[in-house]
Amino acid sequence: MRAVERSTPDVVVLDASPPARWTTRAAAALQSTATDVGVLLLTDEPTSGIPNALPKWGSFERLTDEIRRVHARELTGALPA
Repeated sequence: MRAVERSTPDVVVLDASPPARWTTRAAAALQSTATDVGVLLLTDEPTSGIPNALPKWGSFERLTDEIRRVHARELTGALPA
């Protein structure tokens, strides 16, 4: 959180691999800040039950496309900022 507050990124990519509770807390904390940061979640388990999470070991092209979408606030595969 401190790094995000210091550098004010447009997008934060979080590893949502188990235990997911840490990722959930981090995403909630990011969304509760005054910064307008998009959050993109990646997971090892496509069936993890985490909505809109991308496969961690998917294609680099898809990852960069999703980062661009989150940055543009299209929010596919992301948590709203």
